[in-house]
Amino acid sequence: MKKYILISISFFFLVGSCSLETENPNDTASSEFWVNEKAATEGLIAVYNTLGRLGTYKIWFHCVTDARSDEAFSRSPWPDLSNVSKFTFTDYNFVTNYDVFHDHYRGIYRANQVIFNLPDIEMDDVLKSRYIAEAKFLRALYYYNLVNLYGDVPLIDTLLVSTEGMPQQGTEAIWNLIIKDLNSAQTYLPEKYDDSENHELGRATWGAATGLLAKCYMQMHEWGLAADQLEDIIDSRIYGLDPVFANNFDMLNGENNVESLFEVQFSDVFPIGWHEEAYASAPLGCAKGRFFSPIGWSDWEATSFLLDAFKAYGQKYLGDPLGDLRLDVSLIHPESKDTFYGGRVYQQLQFRNSSARGSQWLRKYLADNYVTDAETDNFATNIKVIRYADILLLYAEALNNLGTGNPLDYINMVRNRSFIPDLEGTYSKEELQSIIEEERLIELSGENQRFFDLMRWGYLDDPEKIEILKNNDPEFSNFEPYKKYLPIPTSEVDLNSGVEQSGNW
Repeated sequence: MKKYILISISFFFLVGSCSLETENPNDTASSEFWVNEKAATEGLIAVYNTLGRLGTYKIWFHCVTDARSDEAFSRSPWPDLSNVSKFTFTDYNFVTNYDVFHDHYRGIYRANQVIFNLPDIEMDDVLKSRYIAEAKFLRALYYYNLVNLYGDVPLIDTLLVSTEGMPQQGTEAIWNLIIKDLNSAQTYLPEKYDDSENHELGRATWGAATGLLAKCYMQMHEWGLAADQLEDIIDSRIYGLDPVFANNFDMLNGENNVESLFEVQFSDVFPIGWHEEAYASAPLGCAKGRFFSPIGWSDWEATSFLLDAFKAYGQKYLGDPLGDLRLDVSLIHPESKDTFYGGRVYQQLQFRNSSARGSQWLRKYLADNYVTDAETDNFATNIKVIRYADILLLYAEALNNLGTGNPLDYINMVRNRSFIPDLEGTYSKEELQSIIEEERLIELSGENQRFFDLMRWGYLDDPEKIEILKNNDPEFSNFEPYKKYLPIPTSEVDLNSGVEQSGNW
């Protein structure tokens, strides 16, 4: 018997898909569903909806990016969970890894449904092209995460029903599909939506596709191609830096702001639990606070390296180790001047893990200004996937690698927003690279960027740089270069004869 992805289209919009060894009863249901513009709209909503699932931006994606970097470490009493950031996986089907892999492919499956079914639907041609472009952007985003997290993965760019047709492809083939999708998306996505009532907030735009394409080229070390895309974004003048850094992580004051190229939309309208996804078409809250907060389950804390980096930065540029305003926005820490969870200062917090008192915590997206209980999963805080400060710092990095332009101009734009004095003078390429690495750490910590940055900068392959990471975060003592990629879930290897396990896992 062949292995099939079991999808009932009516059921698909509620709970999604899963791989099962069974006959596929859904061909008729599928053909009957994709018949009009209403179906096209519902199908596209399902692709966006996957961004809010457990394995994507609701929770587990943060665990395999932020937590596996040198920004965070775990004292979780749940061994399988803490093993994620300790690089000591024993159960490759553990829920975190399993959900990340399968929820990203769930999004790809849904995107393919839109891409390949819409051409036959009678509807407005401009709208049809835009819907397909949105689906291609989302498919590219899901693959961007997969290729960075797993390396060689199955490439699915058709309406596949049998897992026997899911051969593993090398990273070059995955990157090529991502780039093809994004080039197509750029053509048909608008720069902005005509949306006076904000009904279109969160939809992919030309800027989102261009920003993701630039990030792809950066990961591939295609500096010139990346610079072209980044320059187009800057020259468009569509985006800018929000004058208030903290607004970027504030669910009332900064969602979908001028700095946002793309962000995942979360809602507190439907109060359902973190593992209850019976209403997959309904907006869900972000659950990051449950796992990353001092009063939640406290599974991951920020490293002392990150706090020390903020203090060293503040001392170096402001003469005050606590002087950089981004410190208190980025971390909950013992010397913070801010209040949390109902107006409590740090010393008043009721720590779930008493041994963690005196530690520090990644603060972005915790919504601690608006909630009193970190164990709720109803955080309406959006997650920014690409923001303009990231674009400016990437452009500086691309220019530095090309040996052209003035990277300091773009670094200083980001610094100035947080009242950090300009950098002036002449620096070598190596010195500028160190500056860029420092600036990205301070500006973008806790935003799912660091692990992919370390990958791009060679820290996960170079023995000398791995030693630096071990000093930053002792959990890297278990790290070997092949562990930069997650193991493919055992269930997928068992079900799909075309998939082999990654590295030495």
